[in-house]
Amino acid sequence: SEDDGRDLSRTFVHVDMDAFFAGIEILKNPDLANVPFGTGSLAMLSTANYEARKYGVRSAMPGFIAKELCRKPSPRSNLKPAELLFVGNYRHGEYSHVSKQIMKVLEGFDPHIKRA
Repeated sequence: SEDDGRDLSRTFVHVDMDAFFAGIEILKNPDLANVPFGTGSLAMLSTANYEARKYGVRSAMPGFIAKELCRKPSPRSNLKPAELLFVGNYRHGEYSHVSKQIMKVLEGFDPHIKRA
C-alpha cells in the first residue's frame, strides 16, 4: 500500500542475536542463567549474558575489563560485587548448527531472508 508516497509493501525484521553464544551456553548449562558470564577469555569476550550486561559488560570487550566491572560495580547501580565467569568458545560446531536451525525457521517466513 502507499501512504504519503511511501512504499509500505515490504516489511523489515531485525533479529538481535547479540547474546547468541551466551544463550547456547545457558541451554547447555541452565545454572549459568543467573550468574554473570561471558564467552571468551581475559583477552576478549565474544559476548556476555544479560546478567553480566547489568554490570556494563559488552560483546567484544576485553575480559579483564569485564571482570573488573563485575568486581567493582558502580555505586549507583545497587549491584553487589560478583565474579564474572568465563565460558570458552568451544561449541563452534553447535553454535553453527543452531544458527542454521534459526535461519531455516526465518526462511519459512521469507525465502529471500538476508543475513546482515
